[in-house]
Amino acid sequence: MLDELASARSKGIDPDNELVLARYQRRRKGENLAMMAAMEGFKQLFGRDELTLRWLRNTGMRWLNQLGPIKNRIAAEAMGLDA
Repeated sequence: MLDELASARSKGIDPDNELVLARYQRRRKGENLAMMAAMEGFKQLFGRDELTLRWLRNTGMRWLNQLGPIKNRIAAEAMGLDA
């Protein structure tokens, strides 16, 4: 997505130009909505305290913690980094 800003800069257009920022925002919108949905899911998952759900949640988190590359990819996505 930063290529949008780099492209504008190479054309001599300020990165804070309204049209440049609108294009950047449109390109990021889908990823942002997906991340917001994932974070809402985590909020719901960790906000409940039923024994079965707690066991499933903890088992899943332990399993994910053992999968280094997948865990790193998820963390990079959450931080908005291209991994």
